[in-house]
Amino acid sequence: EKEKAKDEEEDEEEDAFPVARTRPPPVTTTPRRSGSSTTAASSPARSQPTSPSSPRGAPRSRSQNINSWSAKFGGMVKLWRCLDVHGNMRVSQVQFLRSLQDLGYSGDTRELFKSLNHDQTGTLLFYHFVPEAAQRVAELMQWVRANFESLGNVLASAVDPGVHLNRQQLSNIMKRNGFLNDDAIRDAFEIADKDGDGSIDCSDTRVLDKWDFPEWLTVTPDEEAAEAMKEKLLDNCQGHVLLSWRHLSRQAALRVSWHEFRQACRKLLAAEECTKLPSVWRALDHDLSGFLSLQEYDPDAASDLAELCAWVQGARGTFAASFPNLGSPDYKLTASEFRHILTPSGLSDQSLFSIYAGIDWEGSGCLGTAEIRFADAWRNAWHLQTCTSPRSPRKTSNAVAGSFGSLSA
Repeated sequence: EKEKAKDEEEDEEEDAFPVARTRPPPVTTTPRRSGSSTTAASSPARSQPTSPSSPRGAPRSRSQNINSWSAKFGGMVKLWRCLDVHGNMRVSQVQFLRSLQDLGYSGDTRELFKSLNHDQTGTLLFYHFVPEAAQRVAELMQWVRANFESLGNVLASAVDPGVHLNRQQLSNIMKRNGFLNDDAIRDAFEIADKDGDGSIDCSDTRVLDKWDFPEWLTVTPDEEAAEAMKEKLLDNCQGHVLLSWRHLSRQAALRVSWHEFRQACRKLLAAEECTKLPSVWRALDHDLSGFLSLQEYDPDAASDLAELCAWVQGARGTFAASFPNLGSPDYKLTASEFRHILTPSGLSDQSLFSIYAGIDWEGSGCLGTAEIRFADAWRNAWHLQTCTSPRSPRKTSNAVAGSFGSLSA
């Protein structure tokens, strides 16, 4: 919320004071040390980090023509630099819509933003826009911070202040020091080259040096560790998926952030198991949104819950209305009555009992008004998504379950 407010303030400032996007022409490179050049070896090579695999299930829902349209700017990374006028590695919706309009984009900018903004915060992050490039640049910056603290220090160790470098010169400096990933160097250069004139200096690297990317962005997904973690959570919850989900998401939410996930797992798992959490997260957060949805956590549980919510919404209106005796003094809703009343939904007894167990957080064996109110919060989250979805909701369970892909109540 603070970042969103900051983006809005920057948008307002830009309306009053347009961001300057000019810079003096590049100066011929002048080596700092006499007799040396930017291509000559001057320091021992450092170890090259292992490159993480490409993001599994990386988002592909952006408008079909945005990639081809971005070619006029030199690709998606260069287009991002045109959008990120404040150099924060994030773009507010207002700035995104305004910039694309100014750049001549003729597509539906609002639908494009909605398809890219996977965390639904109203702020587009670099790793939402170009996930593969974001991973490469994050890998480069992780290496830089481990060895030089900042990219500005890398350049300062090789050239005088104010000296401009082209991409090949930056590549030579990076490779001389042990970083060999050409694609990562190219992407980093394109981000730093804010004017698009093919040159950068030490001050231009600040956009990358201040980028606070999540730790999971640079790791390799660990599918085995993710399954082991889920199994352990299930064992602690008698095999009930929704109950284990509620350990991760205590509020009536159908998604959980990385920070919430990490905090919950640290309470539930051993310290040794928690060392793998970034890799576990990467295996679960398929679209690199920074949020884990119930659909990603367990598609079958998401499908069952979504199907029940859809049926209750259409047949009864609310969960509370489905159990009229709930308001009676001392009345408690048992699992058998819950299944009996909701059997017309078409879900199996096993599915209904699993949902009941997820609602019965304390394991008391009966539900009261507060628990059913929680179930209605889940239903409200589903209803909100179906109302705001650009496509008409379908009645198939898989389509309904998809509505749980990126929600919070």
